[in-house]
Amino acid sequence: MEAADSDKNSGKKDLLNGIAKDAVLEADKILAAAEKMAKERRASAEHQAGAIMKDAKEKALEQIAAIKRSASSRISVRTHRISLKGRDRIIRTILKAASEKLAGLIDRPEYRQVLIGWIVEAAIGLNTAEAEVNASLREIKLLKDAVLAEAEAEIEKLTGRKVTLTKSSNDPLLAQGVVLIAANKRLLFNNLVPTRILRGQSEIRRMINDEINES
Repeated sequence: MEAADSDKNSGKKDLLNGIAKDAVLEADKILAAAEKMAKERRASAEHQAGAIMKDAKEKALEQIAAIKRSASSRISVRTHRISLKGRDRIIRTILKAASEKLAGLIDRPEYRQVLIGWIVEAAIGLNTAEAEVNASLREIKLLKDAVLAEAEAEIEKLTGRKVTLTKSSNDPLLAQGVVLIAANKRLLFNNLVPTRILRGQSEIRRMINDEINES
């Protein structure tokens, strides 16, 4: 009986170790996929804002499927046999990879379109005629008149509304992303990367749990 328990525990340990190893490999795939996506096209505001997180969700499901296949010969993969620690490790790896990928894009030419997409999304959400745009120190240099003008044109194209955007005179933000503040200073739209990741984290967790529970 003790030998059987030992084998089970060993199988669990191997599985969780496999999760960590597979997560690192999948993170590399996420980075490559996100880079290819950013170079190939400029998406609509909704797609541009959510494309990287959407790709991360898809990769998370692929990773779970791969783990179950590789472990099937050693241990029956069921919900109660995959610890919360193992699931959290997958989620942390996926979200960290997405965050690092976004940070790595800032100094690349294609990041201009990502930034415009986030500004457009925030402006549509804020729904005001005038707004100030603020960003991190690395991104603030990209908030030139041409970028703001292109964002204004995209907003009008998508909504039919004219919006005037100006660069904020406040201190740069600490986190990557943009924040739009209405002219009356009473409303703002937070489109920072940490906020975007928090928005997507619960959805990624739910998708991973649903996939595991189906086994």
